[in-house]
Amino acid sequence: MDYLNLGCGYHFHPNWTNIDFISTGEGVIAHNLRQGIPFPDASFDVVYHSHVLEHFAKEEAKQFLYECHRVLRPKGQIRVVVPDLEQIARLYLKALEEASQGSQEWAANYDWLMLEMYDQTVRNRSGGDMAVYLAQEEIPNEKFVIERIGAEGENLIKLLRPQRQQILSNLRATHSSKTPEDIAKEIGQFRLGGEVHQWMYDRYSLSSLLAKAGFTDVRVCKPNESNIPNFDDYRLDVEPSGRVRKPDSLFVEAIASRPNLWRQQFNVNRAHNFVSAPLKIIQANTVDFGGGAARAAYRLHKGLNKIGHQSLMLVNNKQSFDDTVSAVKPIHRDGDSNRKLISILQKNYIDSNRTPISNTLFSFPYPGFNLSQLDELLEADVINLHWVTQFQSPLTIKQLIGLQKPIVWTLHDMWAFTGGCHYTAGCTKYTSDCIDCPQLKEDPHNLAAAILADKIASLADAHLTIVTPSHWLAECAKQSQLFKHQRIEVIPNSLETDVFVPVDKAKARELLRLEANIFTLLIGADNGNERRKGFMDLLNALRLCLKSNQFQNMAQQNKVQLLCFGLPNEELKSLNIPLKSFGRVDSDEILKLIYSAADIFVLPSLEDNLPNTMLEAMSCGTPVVAYDVGGIPDLVKEGVTGRLVRLEDTSHLAEVILECSSSPGDLQKMGKQCRQLIEAEYGLESQAKRYLELYQDLLGKRDFASPVEQVGILSNGNDSKRSNHLNPQTISVAVPLETMFATLDNPTFERASLKAALMEMELMRSLPTHTDSQEPPQPAQAKLQKVRTQLKSSQEKIQELQAEVEAMKTSKFWKLRSLWFKLKGLVGLRQD
Repeated sequence: MDYLNLGCGYHFHPNWTNIDFISTGEGVIAHNLRQGIPFPDASFDVVYHSHVLEHFAKEEAKQFLYECHRVLRPKGQIRVVVPDLEQIARLYLKALEEASQGSQEWAANYDWLMLEMYDQTVRNRSGGDMAVYLAQEEIPNEKFVIERIGAEGENLIKLLRPQRQQILSNLRATHSSKTPEDIAKEIGQFRLGGEVHQWMYDRYSLSSLLAKAGFTDVRVCKPNESNIPNFDDYRLDVEPSGRVRKPDSLFVEAIASRPNLWRQQFNVNRAHNFVSAPLKIIQANTVDFGGGAARAAYRLHKGLNKIGHQSLMLVNNKQSFDDTVSAVKPIHRDGDSNRKLISILQKNYIDSNRTPISNTLFSFPYPGFNLSQLDELLEADVINLHWVTQFQSPLTIKQLIGLQKPIVWTLHDMWAFTGGCHYTAGCTKYTSDCIDCPQLKEDPHNLAAAILADKIASLADAHLTIVTPSHWLAECAKQSQLFKHQRIEVIPNSLETDVFVPVDKAKARELLRLEANIFTLLIGADNGNERRKGFMDLLNALRLCLKSNQFQNMAQQNKVQLLCFGLPNEELKSLNIPLKSFGRVDSDEILKLIYSAADIFVLPSLEDNLPNTMLEAMSCGTPVVAYDVGGIPDLVKEGVTGRLVRLEDTSHLAEVILECSSSPGDLQKMGKQCRQLIEAEYGLESQAKRYLELYQDLLGKRDFASPVEQVGILSNGNDSKRSNHLNPQTISVAVPLETMFATLDNPTFERASLKAALMEMELMRSLPTHTDSQEPPQPAQAKLQKVRTQLKSSQEKIQELQAEVEAMKTSKFWKLRSLWFKLKGLVGLRQD
């Protein structure tokens, strides 16, 4: 466990991390604690500070405790020791009463207690009147004073007595030679120097302050008791003799919980009543903005809150100001070494090993963030997963399933049920085993097959409800090896129909400084160089259009213009058509003008689910020209809301574009029908109500015994978008980061294959690039071959041991366990 001692002074233990404003010993970190605690979130299991908090101003103290909470792991403990105002006040009242009755002993005690209460807060010089009192050759109530301030006070008395004359001399010194400004500056510098007590605490005020900082289970304890494991061994509050170091103190401990986001954001605490009370729904997505899936998930989140339910969004990367979105950060622990190894695999085995068939994402499914023990998840009625790459893994999803709550997984691409690709480029191996993946050049470990097998091992028997925005993706999921026995529903995505509204075309072009009466084509994508987006097809189609005399004349007379947003394909500039690129557009208001300014929105995707851009263009009254592929025909109806083109038929695409260029009346009519359809079916509330119907159905059944094979049609639809966002105020929760190697028992052969692939990448990275100083660098192929030779014998031994394990299933447990540890050691797994 990791322990942190803040403001440790000269009293610290070497096994702790110790910090003070100045270094007071070997290993003590010098740091100004007014500037925060110099460690990442969730770094420690215990935070301790003694007689530190009272030196901060009241507001500073609050921020300091927030920092303590930040660096603590969930359920970590804090121990705070401060002078006890209540104890001082009670003794003061007793001393006042006794001294008033003539007791000389209590008169002296009264003088000391006044110094405890006031001198430490009002003094203008080091030591103040308390130092003068303690420096007396004979202190009239020395026993009482030492009982109050303990062993440290006794040592202080021994230190101050020899300096009595110097202390008195300093006290008599005047400021006669200094200006009032110099005196004020001197006093100010002293009072800001850290010696003076800025506030006092009793059990009520300190407990309240800890609670506001997110701590729970606050309790007052005795100096010699603690819930911190082995705290007595460190002798921070009690000396080996049993003597309390600071007996005038208040000792308080608490647990690092955090404000419950349901109550913090919605201010509601209710019993489960699914008929009349709002549902608590978790939406989990890797990010809240950036990319189509994020915009779609966030729009559902907004829609559910809009219709009166409580949606809380958990993300790995928060970019918005929305308080109902919370960032999840990992607890740093041993699993980080595996995380680094996984990043090597992603970079070397996957990203740099792709075939020309696709350059769309291909993602390794580990590590994942374990959300299963968050209070918000435990209180939720429904958990809705979305695009969770690099956020949730098969293991962490399995942990969520263990909560026995309805889990809906909304798919925004194909990754959930493949061996790693987000779009398959026409491959259907996800329906069986993903062996020999066509998207990887070399795959000696059959990585894609191993990933799919791992997903099946973790999730095939789980009870999930799959939602897809398009009928095409629903059919793919139904055919997949992973989801073929799950319930599958189609619920289209939504968008803000009150934001994406048609703007008069002439006005939109005027505001964007575009030519008015010319044929305007719009294209847009986050990355125009992604092959599946089909921009090369569009380029070829436009080149064919330019072979038409009429279109060529229009281009030469500047009667045609091409607009684009996002990251464009550079080859667009090679066309003899005026091009205006708006780049990445974060403003919905500007995007609305761009859509409205266009005559047609051309969407040449070769694979797509239900593009946000299609919904947005249609909502702004712009018809869509697109390939008849994926989920596009769910919205684009031939001649009604746009034009559908035969897949990869660039001649047909060119033909349709030419027809549109000469049919402004038809385009205007289709644009109006686009807007009518979007308004009627694809608003935020429409989508939210369809999801709510599904959630309530699942909650009503509460049947998690076995998956149900069912494809239901709840509607017909599409996707979502953005909101203006910069520099978010992040509400963070810290959770364990899970990798399969650090947490899973009984790894299958597929997981051993994944480990072998990781080992290969690590060994490859460690190999020297020269065999000696005279030889040239080794080619990558030679390096790979050398690594595989090194791994071959280990893999053979792994298989032999696995065979032995199978043969010994009926043996005594201890013998099987011994063999299992051998296997773990061979592949480098942890032994705990």
